[in-house]
Amino acid sequence: MICTHEAIIDQDTWDIARKIRSKKPRVANGTYSYRLSGLVYCADCDPRMGFISPEANHSETHYDSDSAFQCGNYRSKSGECVSHYVKTSVLEAAILQAIQAVSKYILENEDEFIQQLKAVWNEQQTRTANNGYQELAEAKKRMAELDEKINKLYESTIGGFNSMIEQQKKAKGEALISTVLFDNVSEILHDRVNVMDVRPMTDRDYTVRGCTALLDAIGGAIHHIGNVHKYARPEDVPEHTMFVITTDGMENASRRYNSEKVKQMIERQKAKYGWEFLFLGAKIDAVETASQFGIGADRAVNYQCDSEGTALNYEVVSEAISSVRCSAPLNADWKKRIDEDYKKRGGK
Repeated sequence: MICTHEAIIDQDTWDIARKIRSKKPRVANGTYSYRLSGLVYCADCDPRMGFISPEANHSETHYDSDSAFQCGNYRSKSGECVSHYVKTSVLEAAILQAIQAVSKYILENEDEFIQQLKAVWNEQQTRTANNGYQELAEAKKRMAELDEKINKLYESTIGGFNSMIEQQKKAKGEALISTVLFDNVSEILHDRVNVMDVRPMTDRDYTVRGCTALLDAIGGAIHHIGNVHKYARPEDVPEHTMFVITTDGMENASRRYNSEKVKQMIERQKAKYGWEFLFLGAKIDAVETASQFGIGADRAVNYQCDSEGTALNYEVVSEAISSVRCSAPLNADWKKRIDEDYKKRGGK
């Protein structure tokens, strides 16, 4: 059975396409192409030789010498090479002669040729294998270096947090700690826990996973803590609330909150309840990002995302918390040490 269907393209389009395909292709420099184009080099000055096509003369009479390759330096007048060229007929004759010579050798010395071919093949395979082993060794070395850096970063984060908590335990007065870990999801580690009851963080508590749902983490934490304060007895509402945001990546996974909503929430908590917000960011423009959330430049800082920079963060934040706990206004140079470290070690 023969089946027919409607034409995919109309006849006029088909005719135009056939006409275009029938034309001789032209290369980027405007000359006509040839199967050896780009493969012929000048023996004296090394650059590629350009193809001279007989069709470029726009003449009905063509001569053998019309189809040739000429030195690119001479044609462009950019070098001192002489005006020499080689005819394509001479090149093709030389190639044909070489092919015939190799073919003759193979026919007369088949076993020897096979052994030579095997030797070349084995050499190439050995070279490829050696390169592969070298690349694998380099990759393993790089992975080990990254693992070491990540482990140090883990240790600095966990150790820095624990050190900050221990310092706050020694301070006078009461403090409630809320800790939210976030990536593509938010995880509440501490929910208004008395600082004296906060257990040391371990690698089971702190893990790094996927994306950065920064807005969801901020918005969710403000909403939760704000509600707790709203329905608590006046004597149970903390005199001061410091909200510290630390992130080493740009927002890319939030679904519940957007930047405008978070900005409104932060500005409301600052204006109505006197909350203090600090923003510490790595691998982003922390000041610009914080401004999108309603946090001023004097409360935002870029830090170096490594073990040293992370440890310094916790030291500085602990000092800031201690200052607020003493009912002292947060000094404008609270972030000075982080700023200096960031600029000293490669930050802009």
